[in-house]
Amino acid sequence: MATVITKDQSRLGRNHIETGTYMEIFFPEHGVRYIAINDGYDSNEQSQMDIAPFRNIINEMYAKDTSRKIKSALRTRKKSGKYISSGAPFGYQKDPADHNHLVIDPNTAPVVEYIYSMAEEGLGLHRIAKRLHDEKVLKPCYYKKEMFGRFIDDEKMYDWDSAYISQVLHSPVYAGHII
Repeated sequence: MATVITKDQSRLGRNHIETGTYMEIFFPEHGVRYIAINDGYDSNEQSQMDIAPFRNIINEMYAKDTSRKIKSALRTRKKSGKYISSGAPFGYQKDPADHNHLVIDPNTAPVVEYIYSMAEEGLGLHRIAKRLHDEKVLKPCYYKKEMFGRFIDDEKMYDWDSAYISQVLHSPVYAGHII
């Protein structure tokens, strides 16, 4: 007999219908014992079967409510100009004193400025990428590898992508909309 053990029923699934299907149909049909430790649920004990569907509905409602609250808080921080992503965009670094604030990275900001100056000269995306390649300017991912001591010497480290150049030129971060 196989056994599935979770911390609680919410770890089995977030959708009460799917979770109920596993608990009431799939597991019994396949001889699987299910135990939810913190909920005190054991499929071998019939007394727990009555409350389980209600707990699944409550777990789903709780997950949706938490998701709404997190999205709302992130929207509020974003509207106030705070930077909410986990990593800093190329040319910036996270402020050590405030992780929702960006500061200019003195090592990579000149590359971003150079991209903008080439665009102002009228160079297209492909020509900017080619010039960066020809001048052996490291791509963003290789700057990070070099910073953390994982420098890889290969030709791809200079292969700038025109789509990435476009992202830089159109990003609100570089336009000053993020503080």
